[in-house]
Parts: sequence; C-alpha cells; structure tokens
Amino acid sequence: MGTQTLILGLDCAVATRNRGLAVGSWDGTRLTVLEATHGDKLDAKTMLQQARAGFEGPVLVAMDAPLGWPAALGEALGPHSTGQRITHAPNDLFRRYTDTFIKETLGKTPLEVGADRIARTAHAALEQLHGLRTSSGLGIEPLWTHQGDWDSGVIEVYPAATLTSMGMISRGYKKSNQADVRARMLDALRDHMTFAMDTQALLDQADILDAVICLLAGVDFLTGRAMAPPSDRMDLIRKEGWVWVRPR
Repeated sequence: MGTQTLILGLDCAVATRNRGLAVGSWDGTRLTVLEATHGDKLDAKTMLQQARAGFEGPVLVAMDAPLGWPAALGEALGPHSTGQRITHAPNDLFRRYTDTFIKETLGKTPLEVGADRIARTAHAALEQLHGLRTSSGLGIEPLWTHQGDWDSGVIEVYPAATLTSMGMISRGYKKSNQADVRARMLDALRDHMTFAMDTQALLDQADILDAVICLLAGVDFLTGRAMAPPSDRMDLIRKEGWVWVRPR
C-alpha cells in the first residue's frame, strides 16, 4: 500500500441535513483536510467521486455509526415467540463487545445499537456504504488491520472516544449556541491536521466537525495507533464490528 491515502469521514445520520462529510489526504506524515460539509449540500458518493479524480492511492472510509449488531441479539430473537422469557442479560443483547471495551478503556459508552434509535442511523449508514460501493466500484469491505495490501476499506469510528483518548474536549459542543467551544476544539485540531479549505462550516455545525474527527480516527488506524481487536475474539468481532480508537 502506498503512503498517500484518501480518507472519507462520515458522521452518519438518518436525515441528510444532519450528516457530516469530510475528505482528507494522509501522506504518511500529515493529514490535510480537503473539504468538509453537510449532507444537504453534498452527498458522500459525489464527494468521493470528486476526491478520487486523478487520485491513485487507497481509499479508507471512516464511519461514525455502528456497522453491526450484537451477536446475542440475533441468537435470542430468532427463535423467540411472544411472551417467552429471554434468558440473555440485557447488556449482552444490546451492547456489542466493542461497546463494552470502549467503556472499560476510555470511560465512554457508545449508544446501544440493539436498544436505541441509533439502530436507524446504523441502517442508514449501511445503505450509504452500499451506495459508495456501487458508485465507486470499490469493494470497501471492513478492515481488521492497517497492514497488508488493500485498495479500499471501511472502519467504524467514534469521535467522542477519539477526542477523549487525545485529552481534548469531547462534550458540550453539539448545540448551535456552542460555537465558541467548537472554535477551541478547532484550534486544538490544527496541531494534528492542515486545513486546505475554509473552516467556518466546522464552527457552524457540529456534525461537520465530527466528520473531520472521523478523519483523525482514520489516521490513527492507518498508523497503527488505534487499539486492535483481541485475536481470540475475532469471530465475534467480525460479526458485530469494532470501533477503532487510540488508547488514552
């Protein structure tokens, strides 16, 4: 794999107006953010097509959304009938292994895809991923290691965990009236990336800022800084998914 990698960061949501999109280039030393916007202005397929024009390196898609469901949930609900008891513990049904891992290592609790409305976002994210595959002709399959020779792939990321792991602000910046907090976050992010575009959109909308943080999580994956899944749990993780984030 070459040193120049195109990263597409997607802060996923059901409504397009709430989707953040960012594209950046990683040259092995520095991340350059090329564009960042929201879903009503540009869709991910078009952004990827435009970014790939004249680009020959690998493509990494970093998505802020669960890409799988708890394995125990399918096992329990498949044979279940109305009124029957479910013997699985709630945490086993609604939380994935990676969710528990993130909570234990970083103190952040991802939304439970088996219990919360985030499931609709996950469904929309998988549809968005399918659209990217179809339009680009790339496989964009889940990656389980940064090593090896691959031309495209997708990873699941969690901006709040990435920010926490770096000792940066990770809450209190989502509301429209919290632009001052986003401004402080943006100043801190400049130490880790170069912006080749106007950054006002990141101050205006937190979803766009989160998409840029997805790019940073993508760099952590590419450089091997992100925590890898344990080898003895890979069968489960390939089923449920894995959140890639660096240690604190």
